[in-house]
Amino acid sequence: MVRVWLYKGNHKSRTWFDTLTRRITGSPFRYSHAEIQFSNGIFFSSSIRDHGTRFKVFPIHADRWDCVEIPCTPDQEQAMKDFAFQEDQIGYDWMGLIFGWWLPFAQFKNRWICSEIVMACLQKMGIASELDYICITPNRLARELQRLGYNIVKGE
Repeated sequence: MVRVWLYKGNHKSRTWFDTLTRRITGSPFRYSHAEIQFSNGIFFSSSIRDHGTRFKVFPIHADRWDCVEIPCTPDQEQAMKDFAFQEDQIGYDWMGLIFGWWLPFAQFKNRWICSEIVMACLQKMGIASELDYICITPNRLARELQRLGYNIVKGE
């Protein structure tokens, strides 16, 4: 099983960037970041704090995150990991974050924002392959996962 973690950008520990992301992406009420966690506990995403895509281990504070558990086979998870290793250490897509919601051509093809790379990883295991991961926000990612029948487990 893999997990998608959705950061509640309205938590008191948020940064100016969380607030900015929520406003730019039209999501002032819920999520400002997304991570995928593999079964070995390692996270993968794209983060402005880490200058782009990266693998990372960190503690989850339940009051700051919601979670979606996604069952998968070992082969499906390996396909996701292979893709993540291929995309590791790629820069953050500032242009896509700022302009991509209104001007999709402003996206850098070799850069990622968090929810795009998470959705692209999920597509490697056959989830939501009909969707375009470009410009997907953390909130839309959550909505699409719910639409596909996955439950969001709310943090405390």
